[in-house]
Amino acid sequence: MHLRKHFYGSKLHQYLASLLDSLHQGNPPLFTTKVSGCSDQKLSKDLTVEAMARLHFESHSSPDHISRPTIEHALSKLKSKPAVIVETGSSAWGTNSSLLWDSYVSHFGGLFLSTDIRFSPSASLAKRCTPSSTFVCCDSVRFLSQLRRYINTDVDLVYLDSWDVDWSQPIESAIHGLRELLHVLPFIRKGGLLLVDDTPSDLELLRSVLSDREFHSAYDFYLTHQILPGKGSLIKNYLSSNNIGRQIEHGYQLLWQL
Repeated sequence: MHLRKHFYGSKLHQYLASLLDSLHQGNPPLFTTKVSGCSDQKLSKDLTVEAMARLHFESHSSPDHISRPTIEHALSKLKSKPAVIVETGSSAWGTNSSLLWDSYVSHFGGLFLSTDIRFSPSASLAKRCTPSSTFVCCDSVRFLSQLRRYINTDVDLVYLDSWDVDWSQPIESAIHGLRELLHVLPFIRKGGLLLVDDTPSDLELLRSVLSDREFHSAYDFYLTHQILPGKGSLIKNYLSSNNIGRQIEHGYQLLWQL
């Protein structure tokens, strides 16, 4: 897919055009082993979304995790109804988001699909999650382009958390995130949610989470291109430029309604 046309007027236009030409645009064949959840997590029938999120961050993550506010906000927008949730970058540490998405669909209904290019997170999480969840070891762009192989309904929430940001060279993660978005957009229902990790909203927030060396590299990128580095920086640019949906919240993560 040719991406230049989506960035008219962007200060990154020339840089992106040359860099995109140098990147491999295909979807190389990777592991496509499918692992389905088989364990069972018991939750109280009366458990609310708020209580579920609180228990998760207390037991499986950190109560003051920087991503907690946007994740809780995204869950609240699902309104305790059955949901289809898709995640790129299976999370078996940090926020442990895969466990939380699994808890939601096993309790309120729906299904959860997660993909990771590494086999170990998929195998590990499958042992801890319920049959409502499926883990696929595959390149995330390839997975999203073939999403209809796994589900025949639209998606309520997409969580993009693959390709960790290299703050000294953040453009590669941002381009990967944009490619993920362009492939998954047709599968997201109207009014559906997009949550993108590692997308700080301002320089002060960026400084608070990076080492001095990382921050200086990220700041140099900002001065050069006049766009904040982050996994979802080009995603926000694309959605805003094309008047697609609206921003709901932007902290360390970006939450958008489509």
